[in-house]
Order: sequence, then structure tokens, then C-alpha cells
Amino acid sequence: MENKKQSIYEYMASQLKGNELPEDFSLPQEWASSGPLKWTDGAMDGIYIYHTAHGRLPEESEKDIEKAVKAASAGLGADADRAFQELTGKYQAIAIMDALLDYVAEHQDELDAGNIYRFAIHLIVESDDREQVKAGLTLMQLFDTDVDVLRDIIRSMGLADEFTLYSMLDILHWEHANEELFDLIKHVHGWGRIHLLERLQPETEEIREWILAEGIHNRIMPEYSALTAFEKGGVEELLASSTKLPARTFASVGEILGALLDESAVTGISGVESAAGVLLHYLEQAERQTLAIDDYKLLSKIFYYTTAQAKDLSEEKDSTGADRAADTAGLAGSGAYIWNSLSDKALRLLRTGEAEAAVKAAVRKGDAVELAMALGIPYEKDVFMLMQKDFDRYYGYCAYLMNSPAWSEAVLDLYRKKIPWDSVEDDPREETGLGEAFALYTKLDALLQSMKGECRTAGDILLKTLAAPTIRTRYLTLECLKAWTAMAGQPLKSLSQRIWDKLQDVAAREPRADLKEEMKNLLGDR
Repeated sequence: MENKKQSIYEYMASQLKGNELPEDFSLPQEWASSGPLKWTDGAMDGIYIYHTAHGRLPEESEKDIEKAVKAASAGLGADADRAFQELTGKYQAIAIMDALLDYVAEHQDELDAGNIYRFAIHLIVESDDREQVKAGLTLMQLFDTDVDVLRDIIRSMGLADEFTLYSMLDILHWEHANEELFDLIKHVHGWGRIHLLERLQPETEEIREWILAEGIHNRIMPEYSALTAFEKGGVEELLASSTKLPARTFASVGEILGALLDESAVTGISGVESAAGVLLHYLEQAERQTLAIDDYKLLSKIFYYTTAQAKDLSEEKDSTGADRAADTAGLAGSGAYIWNSLSDKALRLLRTGEAEAAVKAAVRKGDAVELAMALGIPYEKDVFMLMQKDFDRYYGYCAYLMNSPAWSEAVLDLYRKKIPWDSVEDDPREETGLGEAFALYTKLDALLQSMKGECRTAGDILLKTLAAPTIRTRYLTLECLKAWTAMAGQPLKSLSQRIWDKLQDVAAREPRADLKEEMKNLLGDR
């Protein structure tokens, strides 16, 4: 007899350690609906929520939903399975969630609620398809799930980041929903935590303190939860207090502000109505605290952010003649003046003996190099010593040294000693360079990227990297040669006959049309 394929629920149950899944847990790729691309559990839904414009569903989706729901309502197990498989094969569950719930609600008099209820449980517990499990959890929003057996199932599914969002929407209908969400958020660490924080309410001091200390700590990006943690953790109120904050509270506040200042993924500090006032109060708190290296990094972020705000407002005034006030209450002066005063305040905290000592100590451990560069604190010797001591860990620090004539030759010599050059293949292929098997070329890429056009004395290295199997290594080598010829104002053949000869050989073997074209340009064939 053919073995029945294990369901997702069964697989998760086999992985549970107490009330939490293992730290490295992820659903097997065979259960993904994203093709060969590997997504972190919950990522497809997370990107849909935060980075996708949600237009109208195609017209045929209404008929697809109707067909699937009617099959479930009729108790036609095999037909319903096929209909929902087709439905979730065409649409992400998150995209049709509202439409699915609306259809059932609008046609409840025509549908058999008991059959739909049983089918939803069947999808959750017996399906081996992620999107069908999500559809089952979605349908359960229509029923009373605040009963022992169903609570246990929904809690268990919520422990996987892929399903946390859908379990959360069921839990929100429970009598003690917020307590349940607070318990669950402590046991998920990826996209699930991000979703839960959006719905968790700081009803107690314990919850508020947890949000403050742990709310942004997820395995995706702290920025996704920074604004929510700022608001629900009461950061603005804490900073407005005239008393000195406890060291741990001050550190948590700093982490949240740091994430708010990184607005690359989602809205951050620009979503804080009184941003200037918040930053002023933080700087006032910083003056009372014993600062650590992470605090100085944040002060540097604040300096650059406030300087940019002042510059933007000054340019706006120059172009419009209007002087827009800063987004704060209680601070006197024009917007540009206020932001400049905050910038000056942050810089004063960075220009202290304590700051310099902290930065130097951090650099010796491989940290805060960019802060040292920004503050003009010597870092080169310490960075080079780190590269010498542990090249595999710190090879990327060549980026901090290759622009210095005093250190670039030392870095090149270190590479000559540390790289097993006999292992560098002379075989241009279409390798992406991903994975441990290509770690050698990742090290070479770091050097090539930081070298730019300063490669006059690196000809022996370029002769090796020109025919590397990895696309990026060859591309970066060509970028170095292009920059070198442009800086020198001479063709490659005049600069190095050996490299020109090698390039001619590699061009004949190059599999990529775009790189071959670049090679011909350097050879002077175009």
C-alpha cells in the first residue's frame, strides 16, 4: 500500500521541542510554492504586505473562490481538495484572504457551515501544501476556535513563521487574545514576530517592557518593527522624563532609535511626529549616561541624519523663501536652526576623550571602523593586524585600507601570501559564486571591489582573476582594468602587454556576451 505523504502539521509536531520549534527550523522546500527560489519562512507574505501594491484580484478569482467554497460546503472531499489546490495554486492565500471570508459571509445562508468547518480543519491538519494550510486557518476565522483542541492546533501552527500571521488572526477572536499573542511572540523570531507585534497591545507594564527590550529583535530586519516598538514601548514618554533612564532602558531606546534611522525598508523616523524633540531628549539623556560603543554609533547616525535634515531645510528655504518649522513642539527657532543645533549636540558627544577611547578599543576588536574613519581616529594599523591574524574572518577589511597609499601595498602582499593561488581556476564559466565552494573567489572579489583603478602593482593578481570561473570576479577585474586605463589615459596594451595578452586569451573563452563585449572594448577591438 502506498505510504501517505506526511502533512505539514504532522511534520511540525515531530519537530516541536516543548512549546517552541528548533532555532534552525524551516519548512522543507518541497512544500514551497515559490519554485526553485528558496524563501525564508513567511517571507513571501511579508513582502506582499510591506512591499507590494495590492490591486484588485482578477475577475475569474470570484468564480474560483465560489467553486472551491461550494465544493467544501457540499462535503465533496476529493472535489474540494482539488478545487482548493487549484485556488491556492493560482493565488497566494494572503491575496485572497478577504475575498474568501467575504464570500462565505455573504452566502452563509446557502452554505453548510459544518462541512466548511470540517474541511478547514482537514486543510490545517492533513494538507501538505502551505497555501492550503493558510486557507484552512483563514476559514477558521469564521468559527469559534476558542476551545481546547482547536486552541492547541492553532497555537502549534503559529509557532512556524510561515503560519504565524494566520494563527494570529484566529487568536484575535479569543477571549484572552492579547495574553495569547504575548505568549506566542516570545516563541517566534522571524516574520511571525513582526506580524504579532503589530497586533500585540501593551496592556500591562510587563508587555510594554518586553516590547521595549525585545520588540525589534527578529531574524529579518529590526526596521520592520521599529516604529511599532517606538509607539507601543512608550519611547517618547520615557525620553521626555526628566530623570536619568536605567542603563538597560537607555540601551533599548537606543536600539529602537537606531532602527528608526535606517529607513531603507519601511517608514522609520519620518513616521515620528516630533522627531526633532525625540532626538533632543535622547541627546540630553546621553549626556547623563556612561556611553558604550553602540551608543556612539547611534550618535553618529543622529549626527548625519540631523545634518541632512538641516541641509534639506536650508535648500528648501533658498528655493522657496519659506522657513518651515521642524517637526517638534517646544523648540524655538527655524527648522534648519533646530536640526543644526541637534547635529552640533551629537558631534560634541562624539568629540570627547571617552568617545575616542571607546572607538579605539572597538576597532582593535574589529568593530566601529567606519566610525573611526568618520571621526578621523587612526585605525589602519589595527585593521591590518586583524587581517593578518585572522584573514578568513577579516579579509573584507581591505576596503578600509586600499584607498591608502601607505597600506594598499601591504594588503596586496598579504593577499599574495594568504590566497592559495594554485586553487584559482583558469576557466571562465557562468558560476554565480554562491556557497562555501566559492569562498576563495568571494575573498578575491572583496579585494577587486576595493581596488578600483589603483591596480598598477596588482598585475599578477589580475592575471589570475581574469579567467576566474565566477561571473562577479571577472566583472570586477574588468572594472579595475577599465578604471586603470581611464585614470592613465592610455589603452591597456600600453599599460601591460601581459594583461592584454591574457585578456585576449580569456575573451576567446568567455561564455557571457556582455563580458565578452567589455573585453573586446579593452582590447581595442571596438
